Amino acid sequence: MTREEFSARLKELRRESGETVKKVCVALDCLHTDLYRIDNAKFNYGLERALKYADAISANVCVAISNKQCIDTHHVVLHNTQQIVDILTRARGDTTFSQVATDIGVVHSTVSRVEKGKCALTIDVFLKLADYYGMEVSIVPKQKQETTQNSGAGEYKD
Repeated sequence: MTREEFSARLKELRRESGETVKKVCVALDCLHTDLYRIDNAKFNYGLERALKYADAISANVCVAISNKQCIDTHHVVLHNTQQIVDILTRARGDTTFSQVATDIGVVHSTVSRVEKGKCALTIDVFLKLADYYGMEVSIVPKQKQETTQNSGAGEYKD
C-alpha cells in the first residue's frame, strides 16, 4: 500500500461514515487545510495522526502478519505507535538496520531511530517497513471488523 492509497482509503471511509470535516479536524487538532493535505496524500504525515484520523471516523488500521515468524496469518488492530514499533522490531529479527534501510530506500539511522523511539514514525516509512516485512496494511470500519470477527471469517487481535 502506498501513502496515496492509504490516504484515499481514509478519505473514502470518512465520507462513508458521514463524519464532518470539522469533527475530524477537532479530533486531529488540525485545520481543514491539513485534513485536505492528508486526504490527498500531499505530505508524509505521522502515523500517530493517521491512527487518530481512523479513530475519528470509527475505523481501525490493521496489519495482516504472515511472515517467517508467524505460521498463520493474523490481523492486528493498531492502537498506537509504540505497538507498531514493537511489531516492526520483532519482524526485523536479526536483519541489520543498514540492510533494512538499504532495501527500503531510507537512511539506516531512520530505522534505528524509529525502533528506539527517537523520532516519529511517518506513514511512508511505516508502509515501506510493513511491505518489506510481508505485512498487509488495511483500514476497516469498526463495524465491519466486529462483523468479520463474529462470523469467524477472519481473526482480529487487539
